[in-house]
Amino acid sequence: MKVLFGILIVTTSLVLTILIIFLLIKKWLKNTVGESGMNELSDALKNAVESEKESYSTPKSLAGMTNLVLPRIQKDIPDFNYNLLYSKVESDIKRILQYKSSCDELAVEKDHDLIYLSNSLKSEISDLSSSGNYEKYEDVKVNKTVIKSYKHINGAATIMLESSVQYKYDTNIKGKRSYKDINKQTRYITEYVYVYDEEEFNVGVYNFAVNCPNCGAPVKKVGGANCDYCGTYVEPINLKNWFIASCKEK
Repeated sequence: MKVLFGILIVTTSLVLTILIIFLLIKKWLKNTVGESGMNELSDALKNAVESEKESYSTPKSLAGMTNLVLPRIQKDIPDFNYNLLYSKVESDIKRILQYKSSCDELAVEKDHDLIYLSNSLKSEISDLSSSGNYEKYEDVKVNKTVIKSYKHINGAATIMLESSVQYKYDTNIKGKRSYKDINKQTRYITEYVYVYDEEEFNVGVYNFAVNCPNCGAPVKKVGGANCDYCGTYVEPINLKNWFIASCKEK
């Protein structure tokens, strides 16, 4: 009982000390800048908050090079369909943010479309969970997507895209701003990979992740192979498709 009483006294004293310091600072400011200056300072603080909220909720513009690089992509990959890729970008971003919201590492591991992104995303989710932090994304909408760049090397074509994204965001991570009453407007940079020559393709360039459907052990081979741990045959993956390799908020 004495310990609790002592803690109560210390806490009360601390609160009173902080209050006194606040009042002294307020009095000093008032004496320094005057009543009108205090009003101006208060208005400036309010304007700063409103300006930050306006920036937070304003849709982001995009600067792409779609018209310049699209002919090159279509020349290298004749059956390329940018509308299908844009739909995939929207679907992948929504799913990734959903996995981060739910901290569902198992769902990430089972998601075949995330073979290049699986390991890094699971690590990010694990770090988030172990630290006791969370990030929640609701009502995710991809407003627009543009192509930023394109290259093909070592048997693979890669496209960098930028998307304007909005959602309701909530987090307890220190230093990250969230407003529950308004949508956050932001940009995401994604990279997609299409393997046109599996013999030249270097799997080690990407954090490649294929898991055995029986035991879950990692299988570091593109073609069909038997699991080194349980011997189960793992079906070959058709890499002649666009797979997301990175997804980052800009």
